[in-house]
Amino acid sequence: MLAFIPYPKYVSVSITGDFCELNCKYCRGHYLKGMIKAESPQALYWLARRLAKRGVKGLLVSGGFDKEGKLPIKPYLSALRSIKEELGLIISVHAGMVDLETAKALRRSKVDVINYEVILDDVVMRDLMNLRDKGGEDCLKSLEALIDEGPPFIAPHVPVGFHYGRVVHEFEALEVISDYNPYVVILLIYTPLRGKGFPPPPLYEVMNLISYAKRKVKGELTLGCIRPKEFKELLDPILIKEGLMDRIVLPALSLIRKYKLMVVGSCCSLPKELLVDFL
Repeated sequence: MLAFIPYPKYVSVSITGDFCELNCKYCRGHYLKGMIKAESPQALYWLARRLAKRGVKGLLVSGGFDKEGKLPIKPYLSALRSIKEELGLIISVHAGMVDLETAKALRRSKVDVINYEVILDDVVMRDLMNLRDKGGEDCLKSLEALIDEGPPFIAPHVPVGFHYGRVVHEFEALEVISDYNPYVVILLIYTPLRGKGFPPPPLYEVMNLISYAKRKVKGELTLGCIRPKEFKELLDPILIKEGLMDRIVLPALSLIRKYKLMVVGSCCSLPKELLVDFL
């Protein structure tokens, strides 16, 4: 099993600052606050140059989404291509919904990896993400555009328990994803912010889903960076001991030492062939 600790070799950058037009009820821009800000293509390019001089090897480009669930990435594509060609950094993008034209443009910009959340639950999309006119079919259409015409590596993420703390359509999402034979599938477990909101999903529901994912997914199964503290304390040791995950993000250092996990200094979405510089 690999333990992923992205910082300081792999950094997250928000191209919208702390602002998110979508303003999902479970986030409200919280996760943007921990990212480095680069709110123009020029700022992103010069930030990448400074980071590269400091030894950074990769960038996760993210930010707030618009009302259509899209990251406003188009003005930044030329800068991303320059960063790739001139600095050789690994680039992953959390793009949100994309159309076919955007998928092609992301490939032309030489982005390496797209992190894409597969949500087939209309309640989550409409009630919690504020995507009033979107549903699971729109999510799948975007995924297919990325797989058919997008960058070479698409890393599906499955949010778990975001339906008011219950596991509802996650099994269906895993079933659909498995048809595309992804090299990795990343699970993100709903985490209440500062004790507010609904509780996280029951541990037994998460374990049932993980057991199913382990049987269903042919690629590497990953426990991503979003999960409650109590899950880190209770779930992480079980998953590591039983070998139910291939990758785990930010486990406790005590677990890394106890189980002699190999540490990788990158985003967990990278394929094996791009991990060489991060081991």
